[in-house]
Amino acid sequence: MSIKQLWAGAALLVALGVLATACASEPPAGGASTTTTTTSRKGAALAFDKTRVNLGNVEQDSQGVATFLAINYGALPISLGPVEVVSAPAEASGKSFQVAVSLGPTKVYPVPIALGPFTQLGPHRVQAKLASSDPKAPATTLTVDYMVVEGPAQVAKGPRLRLDKQFIDIGEVPYDWPLYEQFTLRNDGDAALVLAGTPSLRTELGC
Repeated sequence: MSIKQLWAGAALLVALGVLATACASEPPAGGASTTTTTTSRKGAALAFDKTRVNLGNVEQDSQGVATFLAINYGALPISLGPVEVVSAPAEASGKSFQVAVSLGPTKVYPVPIALGPFTQLGPHRVQAKLASSDPKAPATTLTVDYMVVEGPAQVAKGPRLRLDKQFIDIGEVPYDWPLYEQFTLRNDGDAALVLAGTPSLRTELGC
């Protein structure tokens, strides 16, 4: 058993890399690059683990990240980025990397989109427009939808565990398609929070 102490006002990232076992037979929609398979191709072949997610309800004062995984199934390196982030309604919190990175053959690169805190309640949509040197996918749009709701009342004393999200809807995915996501655990209390054990992954429903 591992025990970690999360100090007041600190955050801990928990990353989950999972292999999807959904009953879909077609690659996800979102551009020509996502029609590649796990077989390496001769030229550039950019794909993403997903291009659209719905996070459900997100608390107004929370901070977190939505992560997309860029995958190079080709035999040539790909230049990836920068990322242009547009939010509706306009929020200053939607951010991602602003410099181009090189994605080598058969390599993956996480594309994080920072979210929160938010100034307005209600439905939100963040779109990250990602440029690449793949001629078949010169631009890809990654979309995050969520509903900003009021957070719980502040706790006067002691630790307070907060998650940036508790729900991720990515729709249909192909069988054996790689997926990646990370959750941000925060201690918004005024005392240290002890996390015992190792995060576990369990399949509730699937093929």
